[in-house]
Amino acid sequence: MNVVALAASVYLMFGASFYLGMMLTMKFFLFPMWSTVRLATLETQMGFPVRRATITFTYLLPLMLLSPVLLVIAEWGTPTVWLAWACLAGVLVLSVVSQLLQRPLNVKLYSGEIRTDDELQQVVQRWMAVNNVRFVAAAATWVLTLWYIIARGGYFGVFA
Repeated sequence: MNVVALAASVYLMFGASFYLGMMLTMKFFLFPMWSTVRLATLETQMGFPVRRATITFTYLLPLMLLSPVLLVIAEWGTPTVWLAWACLAGVLVLSVVSQLLQRPLNVKLYSGEIRTDDELQQVVQRWMAVNNVRFVAAAATWVLTLWYIIARGGYFGVFA
């Protein structure tokens, strides 16, 4: 095991933990509040946290995508390569769902084109449903990353 693979797995675990933590926070603490959002309260209730999360994931995800690629290269020809591939698949699902499903909803929410509270609630409910998919993908990515680290083991030998 080399230092690059160690760094990649540590960063991937950090990113997966951060991502899952954000999804847990939204699901259990923010979603209940967001079911009451209205046009007059959109920016205060939902705008700030969503924008901050978007900015954070913009910086977090590129290295999260690179990390499992490095793990696949490092594990090539070993039995644990399939776990590295699974981690990459998890991060790809997170990225694709975010870009193809979540981002258009974010644009719609803050574009000013929503005119009624009922229309806003429809978009918010769809937004939360998409986020539930991200929640499952984030949990799976976290489990797979931890599984990879445990299965791989021997990381402390890097420093010997």
